[in-house]
Amino acid sequence: MTTNVSDFWRRVRADERFCVVCLALPNERLREVPNFLRALFRTRELKTKAMRMGKVVRASRRQVQYYTAKDKRLRSLSLPDFNL
Repeated sequence: MTTNVSDFWRRVRADERFCVVCLALPNERLREVPNFLRALFRTRELKTKAMRMGKVVRASRRQVQYYTAKDKRLRSLSLPDFNL
């Protein structure tokens, strides 16, 4: 997990052995990370460790995008609402 989106998003090669999550949050909102991750991991595509492996994910409050080790196309999904 990183908030350094510019150095990781679309620069990191996806690998089946791990998942990289890039949270698009400014430093002053880092306290939101735990709630953000809980909401992210409630999505159907990222709910379990097995489903996360092989993905590089970029999440903002409005959208989640990811690519996989097997398919470099960007996929999008909605992030469930969460209270901060």
